[in-house]
Amino acid sequence: MGRDERASITPELLAYFAGFFDGEGCAQLTRHNDAIYPRFCVKVSVGQVDPKPLRMLQESFGGKLSMYPNGTSSNARQPFTEWRLVGKKACIFLTAILPNLIVKKEQAELCLSFSRLPWRWKVGWGSTRSPEQAAIDMDYWRKVKLAKRVHSG
Repeated sequence: MGRDERASITPELLAYFAGFFDGEGCAQLTRHNDAIYPRFCVKVSVGQVDPKPLRMLQESFGGKLSMYPNGTSSNARQPFTEWRLVGKKACIFLTAILPNLIVKKEQAELCLSFSRLPWRWKVGWGSTRSPEQAAIDMDYWRKVKLAKRVHSG
């Protein structure tokens, strides 16, 4: 999605998306253990039974919609839909809704701060980070996990 398309999203719709994400969404750093040091990626997701708001999110920000006709392990009786974004697209979404977030604001800020680390977009999956950079990445991962626990109970 280009910058012009995002410009057409009204402030009211962004506020709606933020409220919806605050209640139903998840901002996280996903961990991949296929390198010398674990790799992390910003990911946002929202799942629920009614796919309409998720389609609106996809139309506005892109991403992937997955439908689970038999539900999920915690809700096995109803069809369930999940919308998700990863990487730079996830950061664009979090930046857009950040001013309106309340519950998930700390998680979003940590994910965005992580994404701004100088080496985040400069290293590929085949390149190596220093042990210090890997330790900082791991620290962000722990902080995001802790922020999720604080706000989930």
